[in-house]
Amino acid sequence: SDLLNSLVGIAGAGVNEVMIEELRRNTGAQRAEITAVLGILPGPPIERAVRAALVAESAAGEARILVTGFRAGADGEQSSEYRVKYAAWVKGWSPSRRIAPGEALATDAVELRDINVAEGLAHEYRGAILGVAEDLSKLEAAQTLLPGSFIPASGVRRIPDLRRGDAVTLEVRSGGVRLTTSAIALEPGTLQQKVRVQSQKGRREFSGILRDGSRVEVTL
Repeated sequence: SDLLNSLVGIAGAGVNEVMIEELRRNTGAQRAEITAVLGILPGPPIERAVRAALVAESAAGEARILVTGFRAGADGEQSSEYRVKYAAWVKGWSPSRRIAPGEALATDAVELRDINVAEGLAHEYRGAILGVAEDLSKLEAAQTLLPGSFIPASGVRRIPDLRRGDAVTLEVRSGGVRLTTSAIALEPGTLQQKVRVQSQKGRREFSGILRDGSRVEVTL
């Protein structure tokens, strides 16, 4: 495009490439693009780039990158700081409709899209956006998720193996004695972790390990 051709002319052969690679490395993005060169200090531009190092960036999609390489007519390596506007995209999950807290992340409720992590709220949550590798079948919303936005990792939680109010089998062991009775979960629980339950008979509260088959083991 005319924009890309003009950028190459300003930045010098290979300079865009090393800057983009440095931005990708620092943002974790699959794809990045320099959209404008705002300034070069000191000039003239580097003609052949060797390496680049990110100096600073902002949530406005701007970055300062130190580019080291060679200038025409100069001996040895030279360095210039480029101030650029850029975009960087990661693949992330986005709600396709409103998702209420506690609702499972069904495949019809979310979609994968490119999220620009160079600016705005996505910049602040960069590195904490729910990505392709997540197994959605094991997750539910921990807060209201609105369509058009990205899903932050803090906005979801693992679907519990046991929910508050679920019926369980309570197995109490004391020495060689084992007592089995019915109980109700007082809180959500995960397999092999402790959970509080209340016996239906006597209304006593116990804390035990949740096992397969909604069985809670208590050792006294």
